[in-house]
Amino acid sequence: MPALVAIEVTLPPCEPAVEQSCAEADTASLLDACNGALHAGACVSGGFGVNARHTARVAVRSPTSVAIEVRSGDAAEPPTTRVLTFEPGDELAEMWRTLGLTTALMVEGREQPSAVLPPPPFVALVSARVVGASGFGPRSPKAGGQLYLGGRAWQAPWLVGASLEYTSSGWATPGVNGEVTWTELGLGVGAVFDVAPGLELIAHANALAQRLAIVGEKKKDVAVDALWQAGARGGIDLVWSLHQRWFGVIGAHATWVAAPVELHVEDRVVDRIPAGGGGVSVGLQYRF
Repeated sequence: MPALVAIEVTLPPCEPAVEQSCAEADTASLLDACNGALHAGACVSGGFGVNARHTARVAVRSPTSVAIEVRSGDAAEPPTTRVLTFEPGDELAEMWRTLGLTTALMVEGREQPSAVLPPPPFVALVSARVVGASGFGPRSPKAGGQLYLGGRAWQAPWLVGASLEYTSSGWATPGVNGEVTWTELGLGVGAVFDVAPGLELIAHANALAQRLAIVGEKKKDVAVDALWQAGARGGIDLVWSLHQRWFGVIGAHATWVAAPVELHVEDRVVDRIPAGGGGVSVGLQYRF
């Protein structure tokens, strides 16, 4: 369907002492260039009140600076803006033809089918996700949540950030029930790679401080033990755009700690937490 474009030209107040500032708008050249460059449609003279699919305001700020703003019928969609700068010696007719051509190109850009927008630039991000991972023995995976806060570093697609994760798992042996909890503080770096428009891959490596707590209950007797361990984690996240600055994130990771841990009940080894493990996560991310 051809697009009707209504173009309004505004000029700065005329200063008689400056001859060039009183020059009239060459609307004919502007419209001629706009119509010649527009693939399908027509450029007409008119203001923002005209019933057109697109409306454009060409605002002459000075003899060498002009701002163009193009809006579409959907008021919720932000306008497209450009500021063009000319040399004092440029011919006025060519200047107005350039303005018409630029307006047409801006309209054509808005006429293209909607595509997934690339992720907006950001300086910081926060993500919250649900985590499932190997935990206490092969039959007792752990589950919990993670909160991550990171920021862009070195004016490049590098991230530095900190995380807090809490997961738990249950265990049982004849006559004894218990629970194991992991509290992990992480600090590390990540690298962001563009895979496709609206889709990113983030590779990250973190140093961990892990607190492992084991609770066992036998009738009314309760035993508690806990230890801190150093560790490391590496992983990848796939991040895709949802809406504006909201993103979905799904990830996989591998974790190593200083040493495996064994659970003993009445001098018997009941189960073992290995030094290495892995897991997956899914959640939401917001970028500032």
